[in-house]
Order: sequence, then structure tokens, then C-alpha cells
Amino acid sequence: LSSKKVPLTTLQLGCNQPTGKGLVALLKALHGDETLKHLYLNNINFDNEALTALNKMLLKNQCLEQINLSNCGLTDDSIPKIKQGLMYNNTLQVF
Repeated sequence: LSSKKVPLTTLQLGCNQPTGKGLVALLKALHGDETLKHLYLNNINFDNEALTALNKMLLKNQCLEQINLSNCGLTDDSIPKIKQGLMYNNTLQVF
């Protein structure tokens, strides 16, 4: 993700079911990413640790324009865990 030779602008992981630790590691790697604009995480079940990592990534990443979280099992209990990141990210766009 940190290579500038071939910038990664789209990452589609939907339906791949990365493990909790793998998903957390990916989200941490995206904190300071400066090229990724589209991230597809649809159909991936987020545990509490992954939701926390997603929130932190959204707070720090200032490049991501679109994130797909459809069918991720987000509930009324999980939304507050990512609310801050969604509210304060200045680059995400509504589609």
C-alpha cells in the first residue's frame, strides 16, 4: 500500500471475509494512505476491534472518497463506533 510506483486507487475486498486481525491490519495500513479513493468492504462482518480500526482510519485518512459497507451486519450498536470517523472525514462523498 505504501508503494508510489503504481498507486492503488481502488481496493475491492467485498465477500473475501478477511479475518479480524487481517482486517484490522489493513485498516491500520490505510491511516496515512494518499492514493486509495475507493474501498469496497461489502459483505464483511466487522467485529468490535475492526469497527474501532475503521473509525480510526476514517479519522486519519484524507484521501478516501468512497467506502462500501453494505451487508456488513452493521447494527444500531455498531454505528456509534464509527460515527466519529464518518462525521469528521472531509474526503468521503455521498453516492
